[in-house]
Amino acid sequence: MIISILLSTLGVIFVAQPSFIFSKISNIPETNISSGHYKRLIGILIALYAAIGMAIMVISNKHLLSKYKTKESLIMFIFEFVILHILVANVLFRYNFFIDKMQLFINDFFNWRYLCASSICLLHIPGFILVQKGVKLEHPSIFTILQSSGIIWSILLQNIFSSVKSNFLSLLGSILVLTSILIITGFKFINEKKDQKQSVQACSIE
Repeated sequence: MIISILLSTLGVIFVAQPSFIFSKISNIPETNISSGHYKRLIGILIALYAAIGMAIMVISNKHLLSKYKTKESLIMFIFEFVILHILVANVLFRYNFFIDKMQLFINDFFNWRYLCASSICLLHIPGFILVQKGVKLEHPSIFTILQSSGIIWSILLQNIFSSVKSNFLSLLGSILVLTSILIITGFKFINEKKDQKQSVQACSIE
C-alpha cells in the first residue's frame, strides 16, 4: 500500500510538472512563469483542497451508506442541489443581469459551444452514480487511490483532442500511476484469495 501511494504521488508530480521543480525542461518562458507564479500557487492550493474534499466525501459517503443506510438517491440529490445553487449564484454575481451585460450573457450561454459543453457535462451524472456504488462496495482508501487513474484518461484525451501533446515525464507519470493501481489490485486479489482459503479451511475443520 505504501509503495502504491509513493508511485501514485510521483506519477502526479511528473504529470503536473510544477515549474519550481521542472523549470529547466518547461516549455513556458521564464517571464510567463514568474508572472503567473501566484496564479499557479492558487491553482495548486485549490487542487489540494479538492483532493482533500474528495477524500472526505468518499469517507463520509461510506459512513452514511454502511452505518446509517442512507439512500444513494438522497446523497445525489443533496449534492446536485448544492451545485445548482452555487452555479446560479455565480451567474448572478458575474452578470448581475444589468442591461449592459445582458448581451454578454446571451453570447456566453446561447451558442453551440456552450450546448456541446453542457451535453458533455451530463456524463458527470452516471459517473457520480457509479461513485456511490463504488464507495458502497470498496474500502475508501483503495477507492480513492484507484480514482487517480483519471490522470491516465486525461492525458489520453489530451493527446487525442488537444494540440498540446504530453512529454516523456507525463507519460512516465501515467505509467507510475497505472503501476500503483495494478499493485493495489493484485494485493487486494491475493488477500481475498487468502481469506477464502482460510474460511474454507475453517469450515472443513468444523
